[in-house]
Amino acid sequence: MRRHLLVLALAVCCVLIPVANAARPAQAATTFSFALIGDLPYTTADAANFPPLAADINNDIDVSFVAHTGDTKGGDMACTDATMQGRFDMFETFEDAFWFTPGDNDWSDCGFPTPAFDPDERLAFLRNLFYPTPGMTTGSSPRSVDFQSGYVENTKFTQDCVTFGAIHVLWRAPLSGTYTPDELAKIAARNAANVAWVDSVFDTAEAQSSEAVLLLMQADPTNPPVLSDKIIERASDFGKQVVIAHGDGHNALVTPNFLGESNIVRWQVIGGRSNANKNVVGQWAKVDVDCSATEPISQGDVLVGTTPTTTTTTTTTSTTAPPTTTSPTTTSPSTVTSTPAADTPAVITGIYEPVTATKQAVRLD
Repeated sequence: MRRHLLVLALAVCCVLIPVANAARPAQAATTFSFALIGDLPYTTADAANFPPLAADINNDIDVSFVAHTGDTKGGDMACTDATMQGRFDMFETFEDAFWFTPGDNDWSDCGFPTPAFDPDERLAFLRNLFYPTPGMTTGSSPRSVDFQSGYVENTKFTQDCVTFGAIHVLWRAPLSGTYTPDELAKIAARNAANVAWVDSVFDTAEAQSSEAVLLLMQADPTNPPVLSDKIIERASDFGKQVVIAHGDGHNALVTPNFLGESNIVRWQVIGGRSNANKNVVGQWAKVDVDCSATEPISQGDVLVGTTPTTTTTTTTTSTTAPPTTTSPTTTSPSTVTSTPAADTPAVITGIYEPVTATKQAVRLD
């Protein structure tokens, strides 16, 4: 973690230097961990309760970075400069690198709440705020990443045996009830860029002889089919573990054999609004990587407050003890289910990009 910053920085630097057709050298078994969150904080109350979540993640000495699947606020909250700056400042309290992919609530749906904003202007603002230095993450200990020209939010890096790729996949609703030609053109361009970025991520994984790939995105990648088709194609050729980590559904969900491929698993993160059945900022997913395992990537829930502090001097708490992990029955990510999330509308009147010009969308979550 912070204690290993120099070593980690050197390792990351070496991994990210582009070398044509260079394979990752053989190495001893390696383990590392990172935090996975998303769709938070949605409400003012959850934002007020965010500091203990950040502190708990910071206290885990195994965590080397924090990944967020997008949607940093609720869809009914106005996308003001102050709101977005406030969210960014929260994430800057993470002591490790903060790796982020945007969601619809962060820009594309900003024309709906009051006051309304132009989505394209909000995207430009978001890019300047969350990606101030292309090729670097944010967080208190930024790390180097590769990024896609024209889409600075599409990033990738390799850490030890895993190649990571962030893909800007989101829900987008038409501002006027139907999509304009300009909106459709931008949607088509982003879809093409995303497909190309999937190729780039897997090309890197193969060049680095990675044992697994993790794709980070906001929305389920099954729509548009052109994206999921590309993921299926490359995952099938890759033949090793592929994890798709995304948000948007709000309840934790694990789907093995995702997209009909035995080596793909889908992880949907817990998020949305806290309620009687879930405390969104009261837990986080700890993802462990064991490069000696056939499937290197695994995850478990951590309840906020159970991670030993790294600064304690008492004899009852070890500074190196692993966190106590508990999977609440209402939100356990180990439960495999295909039923709709409890807080997802029964009838969804919008779909993911791309859509037909006549498709209606009114969703604000």
